[in-house]
Amino acid sequence: MAGTQQSTFTVDRESLKDYKGKTVLITGGSSGIGLATAQLIAGLSETNNLVILDRSPPPYTLNVAPKRILYRECDIHDWKSQRAAFEAAVERFGRIDAVYVNAGKLSFPSSACPPCIQSPFLSHQQSTKKEPHQ
Repeated sequence: MAGTQQSTFTVDRESLKDYKGKTVLITGGSSGIGLATAQLIAGLSETNNLVILDRSPPPYTLNVAPKRILYRECDIHDWKSQRAAFEAAVERFGRIDAVYVNAGKLSFPSSACPPCIQSPFLSHQQSTKKEPHQ
C-alpha cells in the first residue's frame, strides 16, 4: 500500500547480557519471528534451554546442543497438547522461565473484531484461511 510505513524493532543485545540459564518456551518457534526469537535466546548463552512448540520441527540451522532443546509437535488449538508440552518441558528442564506466544491465527469472524483492528489484511487472512507458518 502506498504511504504505509514498516516498523522496525531492534533488540539491544547488551540489555540481555544477563539472560543466562533460562528455559524459554516458544510457540511457533520453527519459523519466522518464533525461530528468530529462538536463535536470539540460544545465541545469548549456551546455558539457555529452548522448548519449541510447533507443527513442524525447527530447522537444522537452529544451532542448539541437543541437551538444551526440546521440540514438541503441538497444535495450539488443542489444550491437551499444549498442557502435555508444558509438562514435558518442566519434566526435562525443571522449570519454564519465559513463554513467547508466537503461534496462532485469527479464529473469529471479522465482524467480531473491534473497529480499531479491522483491516483489509485481516479480512484477507480470514477469507483465504492461510496458516501463519505457510
